Amino acid sequence: MKAKIKISQSVIDRIKSCKTDQSGALYGVIHQDKQYVLGLFSNDDYSYADLLFPSNIDMCGAYQMGAIDKEEVNKILMDVDVTDNPIFLSVPEPNTITAYHIINNKLENAELSIITDSNIYADFMHVRLQAPILLTSEVDVESVNDELLMIRKQISSGKLAFQCDKYGIYILSENNIVSSVEFNEDMPLGKLNDFYSKHGEVDYTRDKTDDIELEVLPITMLKKATFEKSDTTTSHAPIIQIEQNEMKLLSMVLQLDAISLVHKETTLNKLYTILVESACRNLKLIGNYIMDIMTENDNNLPKKFQPEILHFFPSKCGHFITRVLNRYGEDEDNVRLLLHSNFLLPKSRPIFRRGNIYHFKTSQTNGQTRLWNPHQDIRLSNGGGEVALVSGNYLYYHYKQDGLDDDGWGCAYRSLQTLASWLLLQGYTDKPVPSFKQIQQCLYDIGDKPSSFVGSRQWIGSTEVNFVLESLLGISCRILNVSSGDDLASKGPDLVYHFQTYGTPIMIGGGVLAHTILGVDYNRDTGDIKFLILDPHYTGADNIKTILSKGWCGWKNMSFWDKKAYYNMCLPIVPNCV
Repeated sequence: MKAKIKISQSVIDRIKSCKTDQSGALYGVIHQDKQYVLGLFSNDDYSYADLLFPSNIDMCGAYQMGAIDKEEVNKILMDVDVTDNPIFLSVPEPNTITAYHIINNKLENAELSIITDSNIYADFMHVRLQAPILLTSEVDVESVNDELLMIRKQISSGKLAFQCDKYGIYILSENNIVSSVEFNEDMPLGKLNDFYSKHGEVDYTRDKTDDIELEVLPITMLKKATFEKSDTTTSHAPIIQIEQNEMKLLSMVLQLDAISLVHKETTLNKLYTILVESACRNLKLIGNYIMDIMTENDNNLPKKFQPEILHFFPSKCGHFITRVLNRYGEDEDNVRLLLHSNFLLPKSRPIFRRGNIYHFKTSQTNGQTRLWNPHQDIRLSNGGGEVALVSGNYLYYHYKQDGLDDDGWGCAYRSLQTLASWLLLQGYTDKPVPSFKQIQQCLYDIGDKPSSFVGSRQWIGSTEVNFVLESLLGISCRILNVSSGDDLASKGPDLVYHFQTYGTPIMIGGGVLAHTILGVDYNRDTGDIKFLILDPHYTGADNIKTILSKGWCGWKNMSFWDKKAYYNMCLPIVPNCV
């Protein structure tokens, strides 16, 4: 039976944006009579691509841009093993896409429906499996490979169990699930939350990225201490062989961090197999990275080496992509550039640097919990103009954080810290958000301030913010100024261009106050404008309901600005890079 094809808008957009003829593989999930096409990959090494996608997302077809190359398409389709009717997308021109099913080696027209990422994740959830695995072997590629294979076999043998702390569920095997509350093992995952909420349990972890809300179910892996009694008996005593020789021993704890994409109609008794596959995939990805490093270093590893799993969720991609890097090493530009090409992603801004990793929970920064992207819970402005917003993640810095009483003088510092957090989280810098003292020390070091400024409570403005961003983080800025608050509307076109081109938050200072601009709603016909403001003058706890209801983050019209004050705006200009 042919599955109905539902293809992600993100896949369509990337295919249409490609300017060269090429072919590649399609990746997706089959659920009942529907085939969801969620991703693509352009490279000959599709076994490598399989490990980058979340578990349960598999190669399901191919695409060809330009004239159809049957030999190339057939070569790609040889690796499809999740369906007997692979999908083929023919793209003779960027805006012309025809879908086919391949049945008995013949092309048959197929209906294609395009769905948004938000619609996809209304039907699917992510299961995140985390667990430590001890790797001990000789320091050579063959021994590491053998040991990793043995560990994967152990994971697949049924000797491991999985725990969901959120609901007190233990998944011991496909047919053995234990819970603190009686339930039906055929219950869909999407119904778990409703079921357990009746027993006072908390909700899933819900993560928000752009306009997509992801549901993430955290799982840990356990090793069984006891096993069912076996009918087989040992017929002879064990034989132990001892060899005495010198060897270099590798011993490290590998931190598995595996993501699976699961339809919400999937039942609990189907989850065990998915988790086993997810763990094995993740371990293979880590193992391949270790062996590649050893091969590059003549069967050795760097003195400081710890493989680290990093998850990315590029907005133009619509799904998670997983990488492995050495926690103590440098990331190579050419590897990131290749990933941009593989996934048909733009090469104008970083996507796969450490700063771009997806954050599943509220961030911990300097021991304090900070709010992420509070504007995402605000409705779009109804001003009727062109809306342009900050792009990406940032942290909300405001008065009286970090144990510092800066009420009345630190607003520009806080706005600067918000801008710096955006640059860090987008991967344009690997330097942490600077403290007040580091900001003041920087201004003294470059000769802008006297030594008495360091440790003082003196204000700074947009010019100083510009100096610090350029000196500490290497980011240049554009300064816009107006003679009064009434003139800010005249900068509407500049602000729209800035957010659409660079997407960075803007620091604005006027009179004795500083704020952060996160977006604008500008009507080019009437000149009317609204500003999305993040206010650093807030002194309370990081409670999103209070912050939004009291207007500390929200849309402001022109009356918000002082008509008598002179305003300067600092607009960070990020470079084109990967």
